[in-house]
Amino acid sequence: MWVSTKRPRAGSVLLLWGLGLSVGLLGLWLAPGREAPAPQALPEKIPVSTPPQVARPVRRPAPPRRPEAPGAAEPAPLQVPRLDDYRAEVARSPHGAAPLVSAFARDLARRRQESVTRLGGDRAFLSELDECVREETGVPSLRALCLSVARDLGRGDADLQDRVGQIEAQAPASVRGLLDLVEASR
Repeated sequence: MWVSTKRPRAGSVLLLWGLGLSVGLLGLWLAPGREAPAPQALPEKIPVSTPPQVARPVRRPAPPRRPEAPGAAEPAPLQVPRLDDYRAEVARSPHGAAPLVSAFARDLARRRQESVTRLGGDRAFLSELDECVREETGVPSLRALCLSVARDLGRGDADLQDRVGQIEAQAPASVRGLLDLVEASR
């Protein structure tokens, strides 16, 4: 007689145990002197409850912005955080993202979006990015981010490519090198 050396799976053992228990209980229930219960008739209509319907708000896209009037107030210029402020913030909370960096990234993204919707906004935004790249006291990685956004603007518009080339040529070697290193790792 052949005997398996494999241990039975826990699921199959549990299934056999449950089946044996069910048969045993059924045998006790139907023991001599006891009769099986009569099957009950099912009602013609079984009540079914439906889950409550929850009204979800519909998100509509924001309407496109119209070009601002010439007399409208201009937003404050883009300010790259200073390296000293960044170091102080990291020293206070070394394990989290610096709120200074997050705020700058949000402001940069918002301004990029606004530059698309404003007439001639790309040129004005490009000059802000130029100032950001040349800011010597700014955080180098954020200056490289400004250069990256400027390159993206230049890729999308042939008229801006010359200006972007000037910004890249005037950018410090450390900022260009940092951006090239990041782009090479992609």
